[in-house]
Amino acid sequence: MPPTTAAPVITTAVPGTTTTLAPRDVTPGVNSSGCPNITSWQLYNVGVLKSDVIRNVTNGDVVCLNNTNPKLNLEVRFDKPVDAVYFLVNRSVVHMERSSGPYFIGGQLLGKPLNWSYMLGEQNISVIAEYQGHNCSEHNLMFDLIENCNSTAPHDVTPGMNATECPKNSSWVLYDSVNDTAIHNITDGALICLNETGRNLNLRVIPWSSVDRVFFFVNGTDRLAESKAPYFIGGHQESDVLNWTYSLGSQNISVMYEVGGRNCTETVPIMIDIMENCRSNFTGNSTSPQPAPSRKLFRWW
Repeated sequence: MPPTTAAPVITTAVPGTTTTLAPRDVTPGVNSSGCPNITSWQLYNVGVLKSDVIRNVTNGDVVCLNNTNPKLNLEVRFDKPVDAVYFLVNRSVVHMERSSGPYFIGGQLLGKPLNWSYMLGEQNISVIAEYQGHNCSEHNLMFDLIENCNSTAPHDVTPGMNATECPKNSSWVLYDSVNDTAIHNITDGALICLNETGRNLNLRVIPWSSVDRVFFFVNGTDRLAESKAPYFIGGHQESDVLNWTYSLGSQNISVMYEVGGRNCTETVPIMIDIMENCRSNFTGNSTSPQPAPSRKLFRWW
């Protein structure tokens, strides 16, 4: 398909197996009866002499790097051969493979995966397959890469019954992920204006009693698990607050705590809005971890 867009591409070419032509047309097409289907995404441990599949990755998974070799690559598999595969991260093209496969986001050499230059935190990855000269529909995968955690996928996020050891309340604090500093307490109904806070953000939940693990939910979907305090929706690495990949608009955010090997009930969600240009509705300048609760934070069933 002739190049028509100006989308930049991070080039990494393997002569004879990968073609890098930028800019190129990566406009998603419409699936036809001939377009391939994705059968799986496979995460690889990249070694000097041998690379092995670590596990299958699906939407909402959490991959803990302390349980893997940090040299990774991600393969997408289809149910039939394709002409080329375009890889996008956060809506930008980062790589293209034009070969008979395998198709790796970090490239490959003679079928062996190369090292993928990923970022920690939430991964928003999509692919567009080129098949018989036209682009097929875009397919997405979202998961989290965290430095230190003990999560396994799929998570057991079945709500449990609250016990006396479950936190009765929580508080939320918005952070600047560049300076690793707190911006302000966040409560239900908060309006976050990027022209005031900056774009590099993370959101911390502070349970009012000790917990073993925190599951974060965004709009009802399990997005991340953190097993080491402090607990951030976008993850953290030691004292480094990572960047949260949020969406503009309304966010329905809740958590489920694990205490003593059992899940507590899911918290009542807080609703926040993230907008480009506006005036935040924060009051005062408090970043205290325990603001006065204004609502019951737990559902009981």
